[in-house]
Amino acid sequence: AILGGLRYGRSVVVSLGDLDVLHGLGVAFDKVQKGLLDAVMDKSIRRPEKYLQLRRPEDDEEYDPSAFNPVLVSLFRFILVTTCKRPCLALQGQVYIIGVQG
Repeated sequence: AILGGLRYGRSVVVSLGDLDVLHGLGVAFDKVQKGLLDAVMDKSIRRPEKYLQLRRPEDDEEYDPSAFNPVLVSLFRFILVTTCKRPCLALQGQVYIIGVQG
């Protein structure tokens, strides 16, 4: 999903439910690539040398390095959704938080 979001300039949304377990999310992302969540959170994933490492040999031409448009890559957004009233401090320090009442 991350690679597709970068390729097409789309958002990737992860629902944490009522959990605020940033560490658990990092462990899951590490199964894809070590340090992936950090790269997504600090936006370094937008650099070709980072996102092209996510390509797999079985990926088709759609994800060829020449298919990535820097303008679209710059539009990539990573969104975390949680129902926690107060997300953990580590998360609060890394993201822009929007509260929704309703």
